[in-house]
This record gives sequence, C-alpha cells and structure tokens, in this order.
Amino acid sequence: MTRLNDTQRKHVIETLKCHESVFASSDFSPLFSTGVTVSDIGIITHAMTLLREAPFLEESDFIHHGFSSRQIEFTLGGLDNFKQLLGVCDYCFQDWLAQNSDSSSNQITIPYWVYQRFSDDIRRDFMRDLILHPSLNVELDAKVKIGYISLFERYKAIIPSDDSEAAQIAAMMMADRHQFLSYDEETSELTLRSLKTRRDFSIEVRCLSSTFNRRTPHAVCVVDDVSPIKSTLIKRRVISFSELMLHC
Repeated sequence: MTRLNDTQRKHVIETLKCHESVFASSDFSPLFSTGVTVSDIGIITHAMTLLREAPFLEESDFIHHGFSSRQIEFTLGGLDNFKQLLGVCDYCFQDWLAQNSDSSSNQITIPYWVYQRFSDDIRRDFMRDLILHPSLNVELDAKVKIGYISLFERYKAIIPSDDSEAAQIAAMMMADRHQFLSYDEETSELTLRSLKTRRDFSIEVRCLSSTFNRRTPHAVCVVDDVSPIKSTLIKRRVISFSELMLHC
C-alpha cells in the first residue's frame, strides 16, 4: 500500500463530491495517473460516507467499521487530517445537539457515549461545580438518567468520562465498605481492603463493560454495554454504576 499525499486525497474528495453516484458515472482516470488506486478511492468513499453521518467518529470507530490502522494512516493520512480535508474537524457538542435534540423539549437526555465523546465541550458549557445544567441528563441505563453521581446522599461527584475518573469515583462509592489502597492506571485496576474481613482484592474499573480485558473476580463499569447474548459468567462479575448508586 502506497502512502497518498494530501493533494491526492483532496483530488479524490473533490471528484467524489462532484459525482455523487461515484463509480456509476465518474471518470477516475486522471486520478489513476497520479498513483491513486481503485482501493484508495473505495477507502476514501467509505470514510466520507461515515463522517458525513457522524463527524465525531474516532479511529477506534473506524476500525470497528472495518478500516485497518494502515489504511487510516496511509490512505487517509490519519483521521484528524482527513477530517480537516473534509471540513468537519470542528464538529462539537452544539452541532450534535442541533442535529439530534427536540427543540420542543426543555429537557435533554443524552446517551453516555455522547457524553464521553464530547465531555470537554459539555463540561465547559453545561456544567458548574461538577453538576450538569438541570436541562441536561446522561443516560446510564433505561432507568437511570442523571446530572451527577450521588455519594451517600451527602456529596456529588462528576460523571466520569474516562477509566481513570471512573476508578476514582468507584472507590469513593465503595468507601463505606472498603479502604482504598492503590490504583494502577495502566491496567485500570483498583486495589481495595474490605473493612469487614480486612482482606485485600483487586477490581478492574472501566467506563464500558465491553472494554474489560483483565481477569479480576469482580469488575465495575459506568455503563454495562455487554450484549445479553454474552456469557452469563462475564455478566455476573460486572457491577454497573447504576447498581453501585443504590448502595451509596
């Protein structure tokens, strides 16, 4: 696979924009003469389609959609670079709201993945003292929609957006029963000591249960997004924030 340059990428993008029916009516021979291949055009076409529908997608999303890291780097020039070429690099939470919110409603509930993706924008524009604006909630599951994490009906904590934040808040949520000992950021494992038995144990903490990769006996996640068809053994060891909040 040959690495394209931005001039080649721009020429492909401009050609595709001029001929929306793409392969049916477009003449790509001028592109082929510059070293662009049919495969390159297919990759760029797919990338443009995805980003038109969801400009906020990240590299992990592209890999999920079948792209290889090599295709992203060599054909697209990196995802951030390709977004700039398309003119969608400045897509923000306000853009997402404009496309997805109901203008007739004063209350907006967003999926957790949206909160994660736009956490910087949301925290800057819709948060004060760790609490979201009353008009905005985050959905952790079908029954739990919140603007902050409640701790023992006395304190409020920010809704975490990454594994490190999730681990810190999980430790606080279990502080009435367990003493915090350490946190390994590389593995996202908390080591705690039971106040009742004085036994030490480790738990993996992630934002999403689908990203667990350790083999600790128990695991905590902000949102349990593992499909019901997954192994019940995996499901039994997972405790979500929604469940933890019932006991703190």
